[in-house]
Amino acid sequence: MMIEWNGAFDGSQMLWLLVAAILLLLLLLPALMGLLSRGRVLQLPWKPEQWLTGAALHSALWLLVLHSLAFGPSLGTTPDDPGEAAPRPMSEMMRDPANQKDIRPFFGRGGFIGDLNFAGFAHLEAQGDPGEPLFASRRPHHSVSLSAFVILQLAVYLCAVGGVAAAAAATGASAARILGFTLGWGILIYVPVAHWVWG
Repeated sequence: MMIEWNGAFDGSQMLWLLVAAILLLLLLLPALMGLLSRGRVLQLPWKPEQWLTGAALHSALWLLVLHSLAFGPSLGTTPDDPGEAAPRPMSEMMRDPANQKDIRPFFGRGGFIGDLNFAGFAHLEAQGDPGEPLFASRRPHHSVSLSAFVILQLAVYLCAVGGVAAAAAATGASAARILGFTLGWGILIYVPVAHWVWG
C-alpha cells in the first residue's frame, strides 16, 4: 500500500464514496433483517438485534485487523530494517531513469495476504501541523482520504458477509454457528481474495 499524506482532497469523490457506502449499508441491513419475516427463516430463533450485533462485530474486526490484512502491504515486502527505507543521497537516486523500469506500483504487492502494519489504524493518524493536518490516502486514490476508502470497503465486506450469513440462515443454522462461520469465511476467504484483487 503506497501511502501519501495530503491536506486537501476532492470533495466530490469523497462525497460519492461516502454516499455509496451509506446506501450499501442502508439497503443491506434492513434487507437482511427483512429475511426474518419470509419463508423458512421465519421459524428460526433470530431477532434483528442478532443481525445488528453480527454486523457490529464484523465492523470492529474489519477496522481493527482485517482491513490491514486485505489492503496492507504484502507480508515480506516492506523493509525490516528502517535504514533500508531511509532517504538516500540524490546521487544514488539519479541513475539513468530512461533505462530503469518504474516499479513503484508494485511496492507492497504480490503476496498471499497483507501484514499487520496498519492494524487498528496504526501509523495512519493525522500528521503535521494541527492547524493544517495531513491525512493518509492510498494508491491509486490519492484524491480520497484513506478513512473514506476504508468505510466503503467495510460496506462491501458487510454486503459479502451478509449474503453468506443469509445463505447459512436459510439452512437453519443457529446464530452462534452462523457468526462463527462468517468470521472464518471473512478471515480465510474474503481477506486473501480482496488482497489478491485490490490489495
